[in-house]
Amino acid sequence: MLSDWEKSEFSTTEVDGKPLARDVYTKGTGPVVLIIQELPGIGTETKRLADKLIAAGFTLVLPHLFGPIGRLSTI
Repeated sequence: MLSDWEKSEFSTTEVDGKPLARDVYTKGTGPVVLIIQELPGIGTETKRLADKLIAAGFTLVLPHLFGPIGRLSTI
């Protein structure tokens, strides 16, 4: 679903000292728009919005915070 996006990783340390890493997907040119997903994760609706914004000349940044990519439900 995001195979043509640039994938990078953001790493930090949680409050309890454990390492925390998340994938971050980026695509486009122009001013940056950051989309923070909601449950269940980066789904088709989020991707569709991102594609519209990219077509309008923005750079989109999608951090993958939780859940599976492409699913529309948590069940």
